[in-house]
Amino acid sequence: MKTLHLLTFIMFLRIATSCNLMTSSSSDAIAYANIKLQFQANDTILKDIQNKIYQSFINGLMSKDPSDMEAIDAKLKALYREHPQNIILYWQAYLQYYKAVYHIKHKDNENSKKEIMAGVEIMEGLSPKNSEDYALLAMLQGYAIQYLPNMKKGIYSTKTKKNIANAIKLDENNLRAHYVAASNDYYTPKEFGGGKIMEKHLLKAIDLPDQQHPNAFLPSWGKELSYAMLIEHYINEENKEEAKKYFKKAIEIYPESYSIRSLATKLIE
Repeated sequence: MKTLHLLTFIMFLRIATSCNLMTSSSSDAIAYANIKLQFQANDTILKDIQNKIYQSFINGLMSKDPSDMEAIDAKLKALYREHPQNIILYWQAYLQYYKAVYHIKHKDNENSKKEIMAGVEIMEGLSPKNSEDYALLAMLQGYAIQYLPNMKKGIYSTKTKKNIANAIKLDENNLRAHYVAASNDYYTPKEFGGGKIMEKHLLKAIDLPDQQHPNAFLPSWGKELSYAMLIEHYINEENKEEAKKYFKKAIEIYPESYSIRSLATKLIE
């Protein structure tokens, strides 16, 4: 079975208007690059939230205690009660993904299913949705498929593909949308049509900037994982020349990446 690669996201903030945080048109994108921070406190839970969630997940794996993740969840819920913004719901759903992965790592399928379905419910109820929202929803749905009865897998698969298409339609230069598209295709069995478009989307993803408008609070995940998946794809296809080529590029950019470094032995073999 192919190894699931963990995704990392980063988003932030609230804008002065009542519209959703992230938009897809060029004019809105330019305006978004100049967003003024509404949460002024240096210790706000949203500051560096991506890293906080990931580190709480790692701490949980090491200690076998999810309390750090639960603490972040409580703070996000409290913040949402004070500032009911879509971005906070987005981060709650993102945290649900890591909680689901935590439980599956501890062979607790029941709680893993419970957490991922809670994340799906959050994102399905979020309106309006932007490219980043659709990408996250598709990721959550793709993960949830494993827990569904066979008669529902096809329905969920269709939903996932539709949300990936929406993410790319709203922003064709969203690196994360292309990564999720590739990931969904990568984990779809070939007998069900998988493996046909992943290479195209991964090559697109690694060619895109982490962020279209550099900002420490905006999404930046995806490229490292795209490289790792692309290299593993070429290894599986026994195309060692291409695998080595992209491994060399990836290790120069991400010298400490576990996802990249772990592929070295497969290249040697």
